[in-house]
Amino acid sequence: MIPTKKSYRTAHVEVVDKTSDESAAALEKSLERLLELSGGLNNWNFRWPMNTYAHDMDINKMSPEAQERLVLAEAMTHEDYQNMVLKRKNLRNSYNTLQNEFDVCVTLSAPGPAPVGLKWAGDAVYAVPSSVLGTPSFSLPVLQAEVLPLGLQVMGYADQDAKAFAAARAVLGLFE
Repeated sequence: MIPTKKSYRTAHVEVVDKTSDESAAALEKSLERLLELSGGLNNWNFRWPMNTYAHDMDINKMSPEAQERLVLAEAMTHEDYQNMVLKRKNLRNSYNTLQNEFDVCVTLSAPGPAPVGLKWAGDAVYAVPSSVLGTPSFSLPVLQAEVLPLGLQVMGYADQDAKAFAAARAVLGLFE
């Protein structure tokens, strides 16, 4: 993720990353294992519907992935879940403090170009940060890889949708 620093006087975009800015480095470090946290929270939330499907219907009609998620969810304790909720809350609070220094964070929308065909929509792993952090996020169709579309994601801050939208529009303007 690349936060962009505020620079109103010169009206240009200053891009920083983990090698040039301590706050950006701390942000990236704090988001490590975010996929695991997101998966754990999702497993807990799907525990009861999946449990109902498994016990009231034929468990073999569930995908192997869903069956595995059910096993993981049923192994979790309420304390495990509460710890994940607390970690998410702390991450959100930490991320929100960055809005005093950065307008938005920018990253790719996906780890690679859109897949050919309709069997799979592609890896959504880059959507996890905005989902866990509860922030607005916009994927801009401005990049290409291997002659296929690759989006640029602009992520704002919680309850700051209009500011994030305005920043995304400004970033989009850089590519027009």
